[in-house]
Amino acid sequence: MSAINDSSRVTRSVGFRTSSFTLLIGAALLFLASAVIQQRASIQGWEVFNGELSGDGPGVDPQDPFAATARLYSVANWLKVLGMLAMAAGVLALPRVAQKRKAVVAGSVAVVLVAVSFGIHAMLAGDQGSTGIQTLMMDPALPVRMMFLLSLVGLVAAAIWWRGSSLPAMIGCLCLLGSTVLGDFVASIVITPLLYMFAGDGFFPVTEMVLIATTAAAGISMLFAVGSQVRRASRTD
Repeated sequence: MSAINDSSRVTRSVGFRTSSFTLLIGAALLFLASAVIQQRASIQGWEVFNGELSGDGPGVDPQDPFAATARLYSVANWLKVLGMLAMAAGVLALPRVAQKRKAVVAGSVAVVLVAVSFGIHAMLAGDQGSTGIQTLMMDPALPVRMMFLLSLVGLVAAAIWWRGSSLPAMIGCLCLLGSTVLGDFVASIVITPLLYMFAGDGFFPVTEMVLIATTAAAGISMLFAVGSQVRRASRTD
């Protein structure tokens, strides 16, 4: 009977390990793909902006390129949402001691709530892509600010709850703060002025690049999470 129980525990552990690997790799790929698409949207948006300033493209409806850019941002946001859900499920599937189970579950729930908030922003960007109207700016300020606050608090809470279970996942949450109002503030007020001191006025829109880099960094942190689990598995096998 003891041998059967041990075999059952080993089977469950291998199953959890495989699921965790798959989900964390998926999260990494989704975050990296989101960063790539967001960069393309940023470049396209600045091309449209510069074209309007210079008066290029007469006779072209300015809403068409704006709508295309908004659709790219919507896709990038949806990929980020899926990445957060995969990250939450992947951390939840990690082999863990019983004492940490409540903290891991709480962190995963917090990330799911953040994903819901990001999903709302993705839907708003999708609306802009289909109608060409900046619906986000037309929404009441309080709900929008509450969504920003929910994202910020949720990611900080998840990072705290996950700190003892997965350091890369905790770092991933902190990187995703770049997609919140706090990340935008820090990038605009602190990081961008410092980079402009070295790069000059001709540097590519720095703030957006910094924010895109934080999403890519979250993807890289998920790869480190996978690597950490591979090393643990090799030591136990």
